[in-house]
Amino acid sequence: MNVDRVALPSGYSALARQKQSRFIGWAGSAAILILLVAASNVGAWVEDLPVGRLLVRSLWCLLYIGVFLRLVQRFGAAWLAWMTRRQTGLCLLLGWALLSSLWSMAPLETAQKSLSLVGTTVLGVYIGCALPPALVARVLRWSFAVVILSSLLGIALLPESIVVEPLTGEWRGLMCHKNSFGAMAAFAALFFLATVFRGDDSRWEKAMCTVCLLALVATRSRTALVACMVGVGTLTWCAAMYDARRALRIGLLVLCVLGAAGFVGRHGHQGADGAAGEPAAADLTFGSNATINGRTTLWAGALQIIGERPLTGFGYDAVWGRKEHTLLPHIPITAHRSAINAHNAVLNTATELGVPAAVLLAAYCLTVLLHALRFHKRHASSFSLFVVAFVVASAAMSITESTMLQVHSVFWILFVASAVMLERSPTALGDSEISTTKWQ
Repeated sequence: MNVDRVALPSGYSALARQKQSRFIGWAGSAAILILLVAASNVGAWVEDLPVGRLLVRSLWCLLYIGVFLRLVQRFGAAWLAWMTRRQTGLCLLLGWALLSSLWSMAPLETAQKSLSLVGTTVLGVYIGCALPPALVARVLRWSFAVVILSSLLGIALLPESIVVEPLTGEWRGLMCHKNSFGAMAAFAALFFLATVFRGDDSRWEKAMCTVCLLALVATRSRTALVACMVGVGTLTWCAAMYDARRALRIGLLVLCVLGAAGFVGRHGHQGADGAAGEPAAADLTFGSNATINGRTTLWAGALQIIGERPLTGFGYDAVWGRKEHTLLPHIPITAHRSAINAHNAVLNTATELGVPAAVLLAAYCLTVLLHALRFHKRHASSFSLFVVAFVVASAAMSITESTMLQVHSVFWILFVASAVMLERSPTALGDSEISTTKWQ
């Protein structure tokens, strides 16, 4: 089934279908802008300006306000009522983050950051509410292509401080960290791979798939590489229901390529470090490879934090990323420069919002996965195949990275957009609680 016909209402004429397949429209253009701003390291580009931070905050505020007003203009208060009914877990998490300012160690900062989290989430809600699945697919195609290709061009056109990770010398594209760009390359590779698995690929999809995989290998991000391999395994399993021989052949080939690239990259990187006369695990990793680049040390500290306030946590954004200004000096790991977060979505949420919120987050992710599987069963296409792989790969990445409930995170925006779109998809072909006929 062609992805461009997944969510078209039955009343669309052939001409309307042709126009929909060619044009993005204003809603799609706004969605692309949101994803590109969230994916790019905008703050680093203007940090030297006297009002750089103000400009970045103003840009995000404009996006929040504009998207909120657009949702109200189009759906009135219906989208808020729909969210409370169909996205109850997400609403509870956001509400708990806001309430955490009442007991937070840094109440004003928690209030500000939690409001920003609500705004970031609304951006994802907009993409999921205002765009049908077919348009979401085209938005992702353009967004992934622009991020990956512009990062390649940035090597020649932009200063090294933008394309190279300062602490490790590894490539991070136009994003803030090599793991972030690696994750983006992994998700982009899964998107274009899904079309190959379904046999809907063209030369463009094949070329972009190759470019994304090369970009993923170049980042040397083991977290993203493992997530991509999990996603490829998911693609293989789902696609095997329709064409087992083709799916197994492509899946095994991609997994072998990624596995070999990861093995060579790891040992080549260690050899380079050894040749320089320095240990393979620098201060950034504060540990050996046996500690998963220091993550087990972070997790031990997170468990200690959870033990002190298991029910409420210490407040949203009040625990991590403060370095020497940590509010928990008796837990030294919180002062480490690499302790930006707990590097695990569940542990990170438990330290800030408590164990019940962490359990709620895990349940929410499981619910989204079940809806993705149902969506793929009802509307089998390359896009529905990607959505399943994306949710599974996001869950795998959350084991060693904190990508959930993050302010200005393109991955959180994509996850929320997928969750909202999946809730709407069963009724997107007919009557819906939120009208989907006016989407351009």
